[in-house]
Amino acid sequence: MFGLLANLNVTHTFLEHINGLYKPVKKGATVQLSSDSIIGKNGKPAKKAAMQFIEHNLAHVIASGASLDNYKQYSLRQAYNVITKEKGAETSQLLMQNAEATFNGQGIQILPPERIKKTKFLGIF
Repeated sequence: MFGLLANLNVTHTFLEHINGLYKPVKKGATVQLSSDSIIGKNGKPAKKAAMQFIEHNLAHVIASGASLDNYKQYSLRQAYNVITKEKGAETSQLLMQNAEATFNGQGIQILPPERIKKTKFLGIF
């Protein structure tokens, strides 16, 4: 099933309303994250949000401005390394396969989205 491919460079809106992606994804939207957000180039809050989106099946494709000629200059490879380290090789592989399928105009694998639970500060608040 194809959804709307929304290219999101994790914005303040989604940082402030962390579950703002849940409903669109539940309805079939496909979300693309910036590799710069995943490696922390867009700040620590953006990285944290991006990793939460991945963990809760709210992101489906990782992309950068890379081409074959300048691949090493961009953060895509670094982003997949971070995902592999923090979320596992299976998650990283799924995101790579989805990126390739999107590029080839094919359907992608979408896992059921989950709401992000807000964590309590020291278990008190």
